[in-house]
Amino acid sequence: MTYAIILSLMAGLLVTFAQAYISYDKGIQTSSYYYPVGLSLNVIGGIFWYFIAKNTPEKTTLFASLIWDIFLVMSFMLVPILLFGVTITKYQMIGIGLIVIGILFLKF
Repeated sequence: MTYAIILSLMAGLLVTFAQAYISYDKGIQTSSYYYPVGLSLNVIGGIFWYFIAKNTPEKTTLFASLIWDIFLVMSFMLVPILLFGVTITKYQMIGIGLIVIGILFLKF
């Protein structure tokens, strides 16, 4: 993969962390800028993914999409745990496992 694609993946990871943060922060959720910021972050993330999909060679597109999906799942899982003190129950662990199995099943 080229450096531009790797930088886009890293920028996409930062955007995803920002999306996860505003999804869990109660102060931001009640503010007037919650929806515009959320929509803007989604558009920016979509632009990054479009750039990655267009510039990735055909044989590595699947690998790049797997990394992107793992970033999405890990961001929305780690942000609440690390920043908001959320604890994970055994049922949530089962759900996370099913998500990972589903991603791997669909990608391969």
